[in-house]
Amino acid sequence: MGQTKQRKAALIHIQGISGNESISFNVMNPLLQKWKLQNMDEVEESFLWDELKMNTFRVSHVQAETEWNAMMLAILNGDTAIFVDHISKVLLLDTKGGQFRSVSESTAQTIIGGPKDSFTESIATNMSLLRNRIRNSHLKMEMQKAGDISHTNIVITYVDNKVNREILDNVKQKIQNINGIYLYRISH
Repeated sequence: MGQTKQRKAALIHIQGISGNESISFNVMNPLLQKWKLQNMDEVEESFLWDELKMNTFRVSHVQAETEWNAMMLAILNGDTAIFVDHISKVLLLDTKGGQFRSVSESTAQTIIGGPKDSFTESIATNMSLLRNRIRNSHLKMEMQKAGDISHTNIVITYVDNKVNREILDNVKQKIQNINGIYLYRISH
C-alpha cells in the first residue's frame, strides 16, 4: 500500500468458501484505489487503522480481531482476513460466498437421513463442500496426481490432529504407486 514508504499487507481467504468476485470488487479494488497513491510517510497508524476499518471496503461487516483462533474460524467460515505491517490487529471482512451448487440427492446412493449433498466432477467444488461441512483449522487437503497420462488430481483429506499417521502414510504410498495410464473413477 502506498506510493512512498510502502506498507505491506496480506489478504487471506479460502478459495471456494469466500466469494472471489466479492473480494475483487469490494475488497481489492477499493483498497488499491484508496491507498495506491497515498504517501505513507504522512499516515499515522491510528488513522490508517480507522480508515481501513471504517472507510475503505464495500462489505456489510468489518471487524477487528486479535485472537488467532477467532481469526482462523472466521476464515474457515468464508471471511477474508487482512493483515497490515506493524498493526497487531487483523481486519475480518464478510466475504462469504463461493462455489456451492444447489443441494441435490446422489443418484448413485440413496440415504434415509442426513445431508443430501453429493460430489460433482469439479474437484474445487468438492473441496468447497467439504470445507463448508467441516469447519476445523486442522482439516488438511493434500493434492496428488495419479495416472501416467491423465495425471488425475486426487485430494487426500484428513483432520490433522485426529488422523492415524500410519494409515495416512500407507494411503499416500499406495497413491504414489498407481501406474495406470488413465484414472477415471475410484470407489471402494
